[in-house]
Amino acid sequence: MNEETQDTTVTEPAKSAAAEPQNEPAQPAALTAEEVSRMIADAFSGFEERQSEAKKLEEMTDQQRAETERDRYKQQLEALQKQVDAAQMQQTARGILAEKGIHLPDSLLAQIVTTDAKTTKEQVEAFSKLFTQAVDDAVKERLKGEPPKRGTSAGMTKEQIFAIKDDAARIQAINQNMHLFV
Repeated sequence: MNEETQDTTVTEPAKSAAAEPQNEPAQPAALTAEEVSRMIADAFSGFEERQSEAKKLEEMTDQQRAETERDRYKQQLEALQKQVDAAQMQQTARGILAEKGIHLPDSLLAQIVTTDAKTTKEQVEAFSKLFTQAVDDAVKERLKGEPPKRGTSAGMTKEQIFAIKDDAARIQAINQNMHLFV
């Protein structure tokens, strides 16, 4: 009975694997000849690299294999440490900018942050000064605006206003030219 269960388990994935290529015939047609050639070349170069690495490992002694593996792990550790350091620098820079009320997306923050802490701090401070100055200048410019107009009929005199026969129109002209009656 176990053998029958194993047989059905083995045949089911074969059925689903056979069904998948029938559902997606459009994908291979969308690939260009260059893409296919590049995919084949990438796969072949990866295969060659793995094969040459296997040959090197066969020829090495146990101690040499251990040293090679240690060096590879050391390189991986250094790369991870650089990533951790960069993330910590970004977090620190984000904190400094947040204290000053500046919130940047990661893409802009990555341009400010460097591998050196001192340089990063200087760049963050310089950016915050420039940003704050630009915002202040923009606010001042908007607040400046145009001075309010004193009325639409600035050329009227008191005599002209008193000559208006319609009471509502005369009151409106007086309101528009209050500077004449002060």
